[in-house]
Amino acid sequence: FFFQFELVSRLQTILYRKPTSPRPHPAPKSTPSISPPLETLAGSRWNSPSPEPQKLPPGPISTPVTLEELKAHADAGLWLEAQELAGKLLSQDPLQPRAHFYQALVLEQLGEHEQACRSYRQAIYLDRKDPLPHYYLGLSQSRGGSVHEAVRSFRTVVRLMESLPAHNQD
Repeated sequence: FFFQFELVSRLQTILYRKPTSPRPHPAPKSTPSISPPLETLAGSRWNSPSPEPQKLPPGPISTPVTLEELKAHADAGLWLEAQELAGKLLSQDPLQPRAHFYQALVLEQLGEHEQACRSYRQAIYLDRKDPLPHYYLGLSQSRGGSVHEAVRSFRTVVRLMESLPAHNQD
């Protein structure tokens, strides 16, 4: 115990002692330069002009797909074209819940129920408060024989619909 007290008191003395005279800073040592002088770099790659960017070969210019185009193709019953548009739209913006929802609707029409359920779930993951993907997921689950999962989806729809503001019909 005495040793600890003595050590602490000496450390405090050292730490709180005011210097009587400023300590002289040691002179900087001359270190050999690692990099070559700037004159030797004048003709090197550092000062050479940047190479011309490579030009891409001409090809089809892809125009961005909109959600309205996807909806129009789905409304017209053009399922294969709508599926292609949904894939393009999701490659442009994979975090768009409505694109996943419409892709699921199209996949449902094409008979791809498992993929449709995955797309519904992706839409739900991205926007949990939208009741439509829950509802259509429940329909797809009930068609597939997963009654318990369908009931859970429909209960979620009811809970979400109850949380929506009331609509006046005056």
